[in-house]
Amino acid sequence: MEISPRYTVETYSLLTHNCNNFSNEVAQFLVGSNIPDYILQLPSEVMSNPMGALLMPMIQNLETTFRAGAVPQVPQFRPSVSAQSSQSTTISVNGSSISSQPKEVDNKVKDGEQPKSEEVKTSEKTIPPSKPIGKKVNSIDVVYTPWSNLKKTPSMDVGQVGFYNSKMVRTVRVEKRIHETVNRLNKTKVERKPDLKAKKEAVYAAEKTQRKQQLKEKKRRVEMQRLERQAEIRSYEDLMVPEKMTSNKQIAATSKSFQEVEEDFM
Repeated sequence: MEISPRYTVETYSLLTHNCNNFSNEVAQFLVGSNIPDYILQLPSEVMSNPMGALLMPMIQNLETTFRAGAVPQVPQFRPSVSAQSSQSTTISVNGSSISSQPKEVDNKVKDGEQPKSEEVKTSEKTIPPSKPIGKKVNSIDVVYTPWSNLKKTPSMDVGQVGFYNSKMVRTVRVEKRIHETVNRLNKTKVERKPDLKAKKEAVYAAEKTQRKQQLKEKKRRVEMQRLERQAEIRSYEDLMVPEKMTSNKQIAATSKSFQEVEEDFM
């Protein structure tokens, strides 16, 4: 089931602006971030075309929200996909549950369906000012979905992403701009430029040291086993086994005299 995008001409112009290296930038950001189980995502119709430049500013501004000490919570509102469900479904994301009853859900997000979390609302208000064109856009749709619901196949273009289950997609519309929120976050914004080469070399060095320690421990265990086997071979414990001994009483019980036994031995 597909999601019908509701974008203005200005929004589409924003989406088509600077979307080169989209996937690489998102991948590099997500690897080192503490984004929760859901991320911001665009509708599949938009992602199927060479569009998607809006997603990177979304995530960057979400990171700014994290650094400001605000942790977005799971949005609590009904699915924004038009569907006729035959049974009720419950979706659990990040410890919270979102339930949908068996009824027709409208594809419009009303004011009462906005997430109640102030942190989520704060992160959403930082999206429009991300681009020069976005500052002039009053209505932008933000789509939430668990990361496990993202679908990527080899046949897709760069930046194109789909969804495994459209019922797990939640859409929120940012109706207007609030500059006070953006200005407040900019005051606490911290930009770091880590030395990625040094970090990579440090990780490799730590892994190399760990492998050396594991190899050393393995050699030590092998040497201990070898010494134990040699000690067992040199031991006389196996020579004095009572079950293998024969006494004179046992020989007499065989009704053979000592002379016969000696003759048999010779």
